[in-house]
Amino acid sequence: MALTAAQQDYIETIFKLSNDSPEKKLRITDIAGSLGTKLPTVTRTVKKLVSLGYVCHESHGGVQLTPEGQKIAEELAHLHRDLILFFTEILGMTKKQAMIDACQAEHAFSSVSAQKLHEFLIYYRNLSPDEQEIISRFKNIKKKKNEFKNLPPNQTSGWRA
Repeated sequence: MALTAAQQDYIETIFKLSNDSPEKKLRITDIAGSLGTKLPTVTRTVKKLVSLGYVCHESHGGVQLTPEGQKIAEELAHLHRDLILFFTEILGMTKKQAMIDACQAEHAFSSVSAQKLHEFLIYYRNLSPDEQEIISRFKNIKKKKNEFKNLPPNQTSGWRA
């Protein structure tokens, strides 16, 4: 079963909060606070993730990722980092905008696209500085007026931004 973007965000949030305070039991209230979501919504989503086998949660106990949930979280975090790197180093976007867009884009990537992006970044990082400059010269192109002026501004920032 494919995970929804929201479920992926929950897995990422549990991963992040668990790594930030590994000695502390992660609670539903911690997740709600991090995501800015109401407790009943978090409880319902965590129960769904438990039923899918990605999370363990005992009543009034701590929340943690299962080994399968941990694998997914690590790959989502890796894709997020790769997207930020691509957006900033190759496309020349600001770190702030790259973080916002990475939160949105990561949910639309297939595993094939994620792998190809990762391979490109490995290739890019192994180039000499002169070769990197040839590829990243794109970000220094003088920009024309915003040709996408009719797209609505994306105000969604994702949980990490």
